[in-house]
Amino acid sequence: MYDFILDIIEEIVTTRPSTAQVIDWTSRALKNAPESVQDISPPALRPLACKLARMAWNVTPQPAHGLRI
Repeated sequence: MYDFILDIIEEIVTTRPSTAQVIDWTSRALKNAPESVQDISPPALRPLACKLARMAWNVTPQPAHGLRI
């Protein structure tokens, strides 16, 4: 899961998407995620994607905020 969160952060840093785009990307990525995540029911994927995306977003330095977290 740690590597998955790093992938989300990499996506944020390299593409500078909106929060909604990060959540969408995370939702799609979860569908192809490691086996530990694949047992999660489809209705639970979106809330999990939101939580993971927001966690990653909050620890990623943003250019709009002077590269501060």
